[in-house]
Amino acid sequence: MARSFDPFCEQRVPPELWATGLVEVNTEGRVFCWEGGSAGATAWRLTFEQLGKELIATGGINPEELAAVIRLLDDPSVTFLSQATVTAWGQRPAA
Repeated sequence: MARSFDPFCEQRVPPELWATGLVEVNTEGRVFCWEGGSAGATAWRLTFEQLGKELIATGGINPEELAAVIRLLDDPSVTFLSQATVTAWGQRPAA
Protein backbone atom coordinates (compact mmCIF):
# COMPACT_ATOMS: atom_id res chain seq x y z
CA MET A 1 0.00 0.00 0.00
CA ALA A 2 1.41 3.38 -0.99
CA ARG A 3 1.36 6.18 1.54
CA SER A 4 1.98 9.85 1.03
CA PHE A 5 1.98 13.18 2.78
CA ASP A 6 1.07 16.55 1.29
CA PRO A 7 2.62 19.40 3.29
CA PHE A 8 0.78 21.97 1.15
CA CYS A 9 -2.80 20.73 1.45
CA GLU A 10 -3.79 23.77 3.52
CA GLN A 11 -2.93 25.96 0.53
CA ARG A 12 -5.33 24.04 -1.72
CA VAL A 13 -8.29 23.83 0.66
CA PRO A 14 -9.56 27.46 0.53
CA PRO A 15 -9.65 27.56 -3.30
CA GLU A 16 -11.42 24.20 -3.32
CA LEU A 17 -14.05 25.52 -0.90
CA TRP A 18 -14.45 28.73 -2.93
CA ALA A 19 -14.92 26.58 -6.04
CA THR A 20 -17.97 24.97 -4.40
CA GLY A 21 -19.53 28.41 -3.96
CA LEU A 22 -18.80 28.89 -0.27
CA VAL A 23 -18.02 32.36 1.02
CA GLU A 24 -16.27 33.62 4.15
CA VAL A 25 -13.85 30.70 3.91
CA ASN A 26 -11.39 30.48 6.79
CA THR A 27 -8.76 28.08 8.04
CA GLU A 28 -7.15 27.48 11.40
CA GLY A 29 -4.11 25.42 12.30
CA ARG A 30 -3.24 23.96 15.67
CA VAL A 31 -0.07 22.46 17.03
CA PHE A 32 0.27 20.92 20.47
CA CYS A 33 3.29 20.46 22.71
CA TRP A 34 3.38 16.86 23.90
CA GLU A 35 5.51 15.08 26.49
CA GLY A 36 6.91 11.61 26.11
CA GLY A 37 4.46 9.08 27.50
CA SER A 38 1.43 11.30 26.81
CA ALA A 39 -1.53 10.22 24.69
CA GLY A 40 -0.09 12.09 21.70
CA ALA A 41 3.31 10.45 22.14
CA THR A 42 1.64 7.05 22.42
CA ALA A 43 -0.21 7.64 19.15
CA TRP A 44 3.10 8.48 17.43
CA ARG A 45 4.84 5.48 19.00
CA LEU A 46 2.12 3.15 17.72
CA THR A 47 2.34 4.79 14.29
CA PHE A 48 6.11 4.33 14.13
CA GLU A 49 5.80 0.73 15.32
CA GLN A 50 3.17 0.00 12.66
CA LEU A 51 5.05 1.71 9.81
CA GLY A 52 8.58 0.94 10.99
CA LYS A 53 9.45 -1.61 8.32
CA GLU A 54 8.17 0.66 5.57
CA LEU A 55 10.10 3.64 6.95
CA ILE A 56 13.30 1.61 7.09
CA ALA A 57 12.72 0.30 3.56
CA THR A 58 12.69 3.88 2.22
CA GLY A 59 16.22 4.39 3.53
CA GLY A 60 15.18 7.52 5.40
CA ILE A 61 15.81 5.92 8.78
CA ASN A 62 17.69 2.87 10.01
CA PRO A 63 16.52 0.38 12.65
CA GLU A 64 18.67 1.91 15.40
CA GLU A 65 17.34 5.43 14.72
CA LEU A 66 13.77 4.16 14.71
CA ALA A 67 14.30 2.39 18.04
CA ALA A 68 15.80 5.60 19.50
CA VAL A 69 12.79 7.66 18.37
CA ILE A 70 10.39 5.15 19.90
CA ARG A 71 12.32 5.26 23.19
CA LEU A 72 12.15 9.08 23.22
CA LEU A 73 8.39 8.97 22.74
CA ASP A 74 8.10 7.11 26.05
CA ASP A 75 10.46 9.47 27.92
CA PRO A 76 8.48 12.03 30.01
CA SER A 77 11.48 14.40 30.04
CA VAL A 78 11.14 14.86 26.27
CA THR A 79 8.72 17.37 24.75
CA PHE A 80 7.93 17.77 21.07
CA LEU A 81 5.46 19.45 18.77
CA SER A 82 2.60 17.54 17.23
CA GLN A 83 1.78 17.62 13.57
CA ALA A 84 -0.21 20.64 12.45
CA THR A 85 -3.92 19.96 12.23
CA VAL A 86 -5.73 22.29 9.85
CA THR A 87 -9.47 22.91 9.87
CA ALA A 88 -11.32 24.80 7.15
CA TRP A 89 -14.87 26.09 6.92
CA GLY A 90 -17.09 28.38 4.91
CA GLN A 91 -20.69 29.51 4.57
CA ARG A 92 -23.26 29.17 1.86
CA PRO A 93 -23.92 32.56 0.32
CA ALA A 94 -27.13 34.31 1.33
CA ALA A 95 -29.97 33.47 -1.03
